[in-house]
Amino acid sequence: MYSSSLPCDACQKPLHLKCIGLSENDVKWTRSKSKAVKVVCSNCNNNISQFKDLKSTIAAPQNEIATSITNLKADFEAKLNDLQVSINNKQSDRFEDIVTEVTERQNRKQNLIMFGIDEQQVELDQVHSPERDQSSVKDILKCINPSFNDDNIKIQRLGRRSDTKARPIKIILRNDLEVLSFIKNGKTLRNSSEHKKVSISLTKPHDKLTIISKSKTT
Repeated sequence: MYSSSLPCDACQKPLHLKCIGLSENDVKWTRSKSKAVKVVCSNCNNNISQFKDLKSTIAAPQNEIATSITNLKADFEAKLNDLQVSINNKQSDRFEDIVTEVTERQNRKQNLIMFGIDEQQVELDQVHSPERDQSSVKDILKCINPSFNDDNIKIQRLGRRSDTKARPIKIILRNDLEVLSFIKNGKTLRNSSEHKKVSISLTKPHDKLTIISKSKTT
């Protein structure tokens, strides 16, 4: 037999069945269906409702925070990915710079720089100045090494023309052995009355830029 009251499942205070509108059969049927069904008093029911409202109120900003964290994480991952791409590109560019520098250094081993060849009179005739430079360079190289085969050498004036100072000439030889041979025997020019003001040197990293800069400031 069921009593005329039962305890509130929340506060355990007795609930009169008539007060809550339940019969003994209702209680019996409810209990037989599920133990999870709870019977609570009106006060506890109000408290539960308020608790649910409070829980919803708390959950809303928590959801916003979770969404913000998710967005920040996605933004961070995107920026991290962009940074990685940038680093990879810079590393690739750096590698290309190194390859270019190594190639240029290898090419510079075939180069001589010659100073002191007058340019002012040569430049009066723009058409023939390269040929005259070529002839002057070959004469000087022959002075250093009479047996030198001067076919196919290439020359180039470096920097901007100056009215007060002749630009140096870059000479491209066939290999670095020829370059070292001329450097070794370059002192021959000191004993030449015709070419004693001429000097030669090796090219070094960034020499071309230095020479151009000096030409601009003179």
